Amino acid sequence: MTEAVTGALYGSAPKILLLDEGRVRLNYDMIGIALSDTGGGLFHQATSHSLGGFTIEKDTFTDEQGWGVFNLQNGDKVFYTLRVPVK
Repeated sequence: MTEAVTGALYGSAPKILLLDEGRVRLNYDMIGIALSDTGGGLFHQATSHSLGGFTIEKDTFTDEQGWGVFNLQNGDKVFYTLRVPVK
Protein backbone atom coordinates (compact mmCIF):
# COMPACT_ATOMS: atom_id res chain seq x y z
CA MET A 1 0.00 0.00 0.00
CA THR A 2 1.22 3.52 -0.79
CA GLU A 3 -0.38 6.67 0.54
CA ALA A 4 0.99 10.20 0.09
CA VAL A 5 0.58 12.29 3.24
CA THR A 6 1.73 15.61 4.57
CA GLY A 7 2.79 15.62 8.18
CA ALA A 8 2.86 18.44 10.68
CA LEU A 9 4.93 17.84 13.81
CA TYR A 10 5.39 19.76 17.04
CA GLY A 11 7.99 19.24 19.69
CA SER A 12 9.63 21.22 22.41
CA ALA A 13 13.34 22.01 22.24
CA PRO A 14 15.33 18.77 22.21
CA LYS A 15 17.02 17.66 25.39
CA ILE A 16 20.78 18.04 24.94
CA LEU A 17 23.22 15.74 26.72
CA LEU A 18 26.94 16.55 26.54
CA LEU A 19 28.76 13.25 26.13
CA ASP A 20 32.37 14.37 25.89
CA GLU A 21 34.54 16.87 23.99
CA GLY A 22 32.95 17.53 20.59
CA ARG A 23 30.09 15.04 21.06
CA VAL A 24 26.47 15.65 22.07
CA ARG A 25 23.25 13.64 22.10
CA LEU A 26 19.90 15.29 21.31
CA ASN A 27 16.67 13.53 22.31
CA TYR A 28 13.22 14.58 21.13
CA ASP A 29 9.54 13.97 21.88
CA MET A 30 7.16 15.00 19.09
CA ILE A 31 3.43 14.89 18.37
CA GLY A 32 1.79 15.45 15.02
CA ILE A 33 -0.90 14.78 12.48
CA ALA A 34 -0.84 13.23 9.00
CA LEU A 35 -3.13 14.56 6.28
CA SER A 36 -3.60 12.58 3.09
CA ASP A 37 -2.96 14.50 -0.12
CA THR A 38 -6.25 13.06 -1.48
CA GLY A 39 -8.35 13.94 1.60
CA GLY A 40 -8.98 10.30 2.49
CA GLY A 41 -7.28 7.00 3.14
CA LEU A 42 -6.03 4.98 6.09
CA PHE A 43 -3.59 7.58 7.47
CA HIS A 44 -5.72 10.67 6.79
CA GLN A 45 -6.05 12.64 10.05
CA ALA A 46 -3.98 10.08 11.97
CA THR A 47 -2.21 11.54 14.98
CA SER A 48 1.33 10.53 15.84
CA HIS A 49 3.65 10.48 18.82
CA SER A 50 7.37 9.81 18.40
CA LEU A 51 10.40 9.60 20.65
CA GLY A 52 13.94 9.52 19.37
CA GLY A 53 17.34 11.07 19.26
CA PHE A 54 20.56 11.52 17.40
CA THR A 55 24.24 12.17 18.05
CA ILE A 56 26.40 14.96 16.70
CA GLU A 57 30.11 14.27 16.76
CA LYS A 58 32.54 17.04 15.76
CA ASP A 59 29.77 18.90 13.86
CA THR A 60 28.76 15.73 11.99
CA PHE A 61 25.40 14.00 12.31
CA THR A 62 26.25 10.40 13.18
CA ASP A 63 22.99 8.52 13.73
CA GLU A 64 19.27 8.75 14.47
CA GLN A 65 16.88 6.30 16.04
CA GLY A 66 13.23 6.76 16.88
CA TRP A 67 10.07 4.93 17.85
CA GLY A 68 6.48 5.98 17.51
CA VAL A 69 2.83 5.25 16.97
CA PHE A 70 0.16 6.47 14.56
CA ASN A 71 -3.34 6.56 16.04
CA LEU A 72 -5.74 5.99 13.13
CA GLN A 73 -9.26 7.42 12.94
CA ASN A 74 -10.79 3.93 13.25
CA GLY A 75 -9.01 3.38 16.60
CA ASP A 76 -6.22 1.14 15.27
CA LYS A 77 -2.59 1.86 16.12
CA VAL A 78 0.41 1.51 13.81
CA PHE A 79 3.76 1.25 15.62
CA TYR A 80 7.01 2.07 13.83
CA THR A 81 10.75 2.18 14.28
CA LEU A 82 12.99 4.74 12.59
CA ARG A 83 16.70 4.37 11.93
CA VAL A 84 18.71 6.77 9.79
CA PRO A 85 22.01 5.18 8.68
CA VAL A 86 25.26 7.11 8.58
CA LYS A 87 26.69 7.48 5.08
